[in-house]
Amino acid sequence: MRPTNLSTVTMIKVAQFSEDRNEQCAMLEALKQRRDLYNLDPILELAVDEGQHYGVRRAATECAAIHNNQLTLQWMRGKAENRFGPVGQRAMALQGLASLQMPNQTLPVLEQVASGSGKPELRAEAI
Repeated sequence: MRPTNLSTVTMIKVAQFSEDRNEQCAMLEALKQRRDLYNLDPILELAVDEGQHYGVRRAATECAAIHNNQLTLQWMRGKAENRFGPVGQRAMALQGLASLQMPNQTLPVLEQVASGSGKPELRAEAI
């Protein structure tokens, strides 16, 4: 399957629902180059999906950040700081923040979660 021949919507669907992580990563890699990717929500949801392999989550985070770095940062931060959200999803958001490699913006969030009184596993993930 050649990703360049597919529509952006189709590529997102393949990345979301494929069981082949190499195919998912290939679609996300190709989506980084697309100029017609406007709705980043499906990509960001993939980035915090506990059921996905780390490589797929990281590729999704990078893809979203390439298209809109600030939106990705704010979205991930919102997920990580949501005390009412599932712990697993918050942990995945922390991993996503770390993979953004923006220490000035992400370090305060990680420090806040690590020093908070929340769930021990979430604090450990932030550390």
